[in-house]
Amino acid sequence: MNIPTVPPELIRKIKNGECTAFVGSGLSTMAGLPNWETIMLRLIDKCCESEREKKEKRVLLDLIEAGRLVDLGEFVKSSLRPKTFVDQLVSLLEPPDIQPTQTHTTFSAIPFSAVITTNFDHLLETTYSKAYGGRYTRTYSHTNISALGNLIAERQFFILKAHGTLDDPENLIFSRSDYQRVMFNSPGFRTFFSSLFASRTVLFIGYSISDP
Repeated sequence: MNIPTVPPELIRKIKNGECTAFVGSGLSTMAGLPNWETIMLRLIDKCCESEREKKEKRVLLDLIEAGRLVDLGEFVKSSLRPKTFVDQLVSLLEPPDIQPTQTHTTFSAIPFSAVITTNFDHLLETTYSKAYGGRYTRTYSHTNISALGNLIAERQFFILKAHGTLDDPENLIFSRSDYQRVMFNSPGFRTFFSSLFASRTVLFIGYSISDP
């Protein structure tokens, strides 16, 4: 197995507190959590329980094969009752026996300036809380973006749940309309990311190049 060489400039940026980690579902699947396609398959099954709905299932599966997960997210979220939708996500992403992996522990020892994740689960928060005595238990989302601007300016560490958290299910970013709402109706969110990408090196971890 060939171990890739880490660019010296990236190492320097991390040591100097100038690198932010942007974490995708790849890190969570290492702990045994499902990937996005598996989550969608479970939600499709829940949407198509009647015989009539089962006939529509093939069309929804075609959306997965076409990589149109954001469009599919729109359908399943609007088709399910809000509580059912959230309960399904919690059962998939918050099983009682889930634990951070050794990779999570190693990750938390790297001096990133901040961590941004699109994951709904709590593995990163749990990892940082265990590693640093609870100092990083509070996380941020698009609902309290004003506080993040101060953290960037003051160069304080933070964890941002870019798609929201299961602790606040009404504000999850899951469907196409959710994306549009947060991008077009939240100028502070756009400004935050513009500032972040202009001032920090960003290392993407656990994402597919084809991730929409």
